Amino acid sequence: MSPDIGTIGRHLDLDVPSNRFAINVAVAAGIAGTIFGWIGDQTIPTAIITGAFWGIGSFLGWVTGRELHHDDPRPAGAAAILAPLGAAFLGEAGILLVVGIMVTARITLNSTGRGLSKVEGGLIALLGLFIAQSISGWAIAMVMAVGLARAASKDGAPPILRTWAFGLSVGATVVQGLSDGFAIPPIETAEPVAVAIGALMGMGIAGRTVPEVNTDSSDTPPSASDQFVARLLTLIAVVAATLLSTNPGIVFPAAAALIALSLRRA
Repeated sequence: MSPDIGTIGRHLDLDVPSNRFAINVAVAAGIAGTIFGWIGDQTIPTAIITGAFWGIGSFLGWVTGRELHHDDPRPAGAAAILAPLGAAFLGEAGILLVVGIMVTARITLNSTGRGLSKVEGGLIALLGLFIAQSISGWAIAMVMAVGLARAASKDGAPPILRTWAFGLSVGATVVQGLSDGFAIPPIETAEPVAVAIGALMGMGIAGRTVPEVNTDSSDTPPSASDQFVARLLTLIAVVAATLLSTNPGIVFPAAAALIALSLRRA
């Protein structure tokens, strides 16, 4: 298998069946979303955009599932299928939020086998500052700061990572205060609660399971501690973001990955 790209970029090998499955499901979800939008009287360009969000949501669900149960294709594949169900509401902001969750899991697990560099840490902090403009984004930015702090505690990690983590937590709070002023919207529908409960169930059923062997790469499986922390941070981000935004679609790919953990065989 080709080497991973840096610390936060992992190689996608289409010779691996589960990787091909992820791409095929994402393409199928994109086509289904486009047809769904067109049938729903959307214009063709708008329907194509809807399909793109379905496909992106499916792929992000698979990537997140692959991280949370390290390189096990079963929960990752289940997440790829589940994710489009809520990705109809996934927009540009939602994509960034899910990417923030996925990156946090990846650096917590150190799944590429490389320590986080100071430049990569700075880029993650910038991403967190950008998404903190919404109240749900602020919640995820706080989780990202914890992930950076966790990465900073690894042996040989650049000391500046602690500065990035502290700067992100303070900066995101300032950004949110200047943007929405911590205006928490009322929960008007049951969907956010349903997503949060589903994520909690998935985490509760399979919270501490760690695979003895990994089937998608030659990486060393992460420790049980790192695996649990990555899932816990993802769970906190999903629950906080869905409850604060009243829109489950923006983080449903990550929620689907957590729910999929309960579907894997022991």
